[in-house]
Amino acid sequence: GMRSQFPQINASFKGQNGSLGVAGYVSQDYGEGAITYVEYSYAMKSGFPVVKVLNKAGYYVEPTYQSVAVALMAAQINPDLTQNLDGVYNN
Repeated sequence: GMRSQFPQINASFKGQNGSLGVAGYVSQDYGEGAITYVEYSYAMKSGFPVVKVLNKAGYYVEPTYQSVAVALMAAQINPDLTQNLDGVYNN
């Protein structure tokens, strides 16, 4: 199944509250070299570079609303009304 791995927290880590706090921190001189993730709109407003991610279908996609809309076309609703998003990640 899917899982995430996170590095051990140490003194070099800096926590910020919410996307606005994260975007504000990494946009300062002392945040240079920081690697982070924020919502796409915050990255655009802050002038951050945005990466394209290689999906399972072999395409590099940017996290735009258009890409999300295309991906969500593969979402399915199960009989118990839960979501099956397996196809979204492939799309």
